[in-house]
Amino acid sequence: MTAGPIYVLQESLTLAGHGEMMKSRSGGPHTSAGMVAMEATSIDDEIPIQRALRRDIRHSIGNVRLPTIVQKHGRAFRPQARPKGFRLRAQQQCFLNSFHLADAERGIYVEGFAMVNGQHFHHAWVTLDGVHAVDVTLRSPEEAQFFGIAFSLPTLRKQICGVRKGKLPMLDPYQPMETLEALVEAGTVSFSDTDANDLPALSI
Repeated sequence: MTAGPIYVLQESLTLAGHGEMMKSRSGGPHTSAGMVAMEATSIDDEIPIQRALRRDIRHSIGNVRLPTIVQKHGRAFRPQARPKGFRLRAQQQCFLNSFHLADAERGIYVEGFAMVNGQHFHHAWVTLDGVHAVDVTLRSPEEAQFFGIAFSLPTLRKQICGVRKGKLPMLDPYQPMETLEALVEAGTVSFSDTDANDLPALSI
């Protein structure tokens, strides 16, 4: 499997959707009357995309660091058509598209793998409820499968705007496993333990 591309955000980049310069901002819980309640939903862990990740790891296909970390810490997200207010954005820019949405507090950033027509690939999307994938990059997201790791907003901003100096994706398959494990341990969102007030307001 080939690794996904590395995108670089210029320091002067204006983030789409809210017109602010990219900078690190302090994160934290967000409260709003319009929040979605967090619901922990069990999804069968033997969907085709997860079996594909297991196969990559078992047969050492390509760089297995990324499928290993996602298989270990990720979860499935249910596909759906784009909700009202979420338009199709630039193709082959999933990491940047998802970063823009999360930084604008319009969803929680998720990175992992998607599968379309039996082919899986490194991908990113956002979730509003911890259950469904909101994908603004794929043309028909309702026909895809999603398996990934959700990252908190403070961790996303710290990593992308600070540590990685504007480089995307969050999960760089060429980083050591120890680095990937530390990132996941420090900055993921646990939906089963998260209060509704930890979700971003749905500002669409």
